[in-house]
Amino acid sequence: MPLNLKAVNPLLDTALNLSPTLCREGSSAPLPPTDRPRSMLRLTHSLNSQLLGALERAFPGAAATAQAAGRPIDPQLAPASKSEFGDSQANGALALNRPLRQAPRVIATAMVAQLEADTAFAALCLPSEIARPGFINLTLRPQVLADEVGRRLTDSRLGVPTMSSCGRQHPVTGTWRKSSQALRYR
Repeated sequence: MPLNLKAVNPLLDTALNLSPTLCREGSSAPLPPTDRPRSMLRLTHSLNSQLLGALERAFPGAAATAQAAGRPIDPQLAPASKSEFGDSQANGALALNRPLRQAPRVIATAMVAQLEADTAFAALCLPSEIARPGFINLTLRPQVLADEVGRRLTDSRLGVPTMSSCGRQHPVTGTWRKSSQALRYR
């Protein structure tokens, strides 16, 4: 049976689903993955990138059209609703059935075919499964989880970023605010 963090520790599972956008001070542009802190968990970001790439390779015309319209396609990665479905699930095939005019299961099958051909995805996850009507169940490899937990345990903040890792510093008080907050310093 694959290792599922929900069974190990619910608090750690909550932390694994954190995927804040990290940016340079004074900028809202996300950091490239190589510039992100080593202790920050990037599993969710990596999975989402792999799924997005699979969608773009499986349906290049639809991906280009959506990008040109300013609404890029979304694999809709989410934590699995039940532990027997793995660690995460991609629900994007359901939302794409109308624009692509294909059944969600056909869309999911095309995505999984692209994922199976991707060696980076194979290093991250066990083979994915398609569930009715078009959900893609994803289970992280136990060694990937063990490596990430090991990295977090050696970090003094257990991989949780500080506010200063993404935000603005107030010029007078020196306090930090997230760039995405509605209240701006004047």
